[in-house]
Amino acid sequence: MRQGCILSPFLFLIVIDFVTRKTTEGHDFGTVWGQKKLADLDFADDLALLCHTQQALQDMTNRLHLFWEKSWASY
Repeated sequence: MRQGCILSPFLFLIVIDFVTRKTTEGHDFGTVWGQKKLADLDFADDLALLCHTQQALQDMTNRLHLFWEKSWASY
């Protein structure tokens, strides 16, 4: 993609959303925000994981790392 293309940020957010959904699938990660759970904040080129305890944050980070390893093992 060319630098400055408006499609690039959208594709990035789609991929990040997919990865975080797979990482948090079936687990109670995140912190309560109003009536919903907030598990991550997506920025332009970064990701912030949110959890209510340090251990839950570590578990979420480990799951994210394992998902990444499984996804890229064939490359």
